[in-house]
Amino acid sequence: MEDDAALSMMLKELFEGEGYEVVVARDGQRALQLGFGRHFVVLVFDRGFTHYRGA
Repeated sequence: MEDDAALSMMLKELFEGEGYEVVVARDGQRALQLGFGRHFVVLVFDRGFTHYRGA
């Protein structure tokens, strides 16, 4: 989860170049929608992300 579009694309290309399937979410709500019912090996998120706070 990363709200910076340029950084998201760089990370996406980097991981895809290593053979990983990449799902990008630009906000917390979208991350929850995309992640529901999926199993991820690695999650990368913006630690300072301000758009969503978990309970």
